[in-house]
Amino acid sequence: MSTVETLIRSNVWVERKEDMSTTGRLRLMRQEDGDMCVAVIDERGHVASVEFCTTMRGGGRSPRTFAALRALAQAIVEDNADDPDRMAHR
Repeated sequence: MSTVETLIRSNVWVERKEDMSTTGRLRLMRQEDGDMCVAVIDERGHVASVEFCTTMRGGGRSPRTFAALRALAQAIVEDNADDPDRMAHR
């Protein structure tokens, strides 16, 4: 199995359309230092975002959440490969 680092380039959003609207989407990004950023964009374009840090630099207080976000990023990449019509584009 590939790692998130090989599936997701640093500082590039990985996006997936939601199932309930045509414009809502979920975005994840792995920063150069490994931190994971998450953004939820609703159908009106409103954005809410959060960031979870690696244990190596500052933060790292949510190791299971961080691991789940990495797994989610991998799942989005794989889902987009299987069904590119659901891939979100900015």
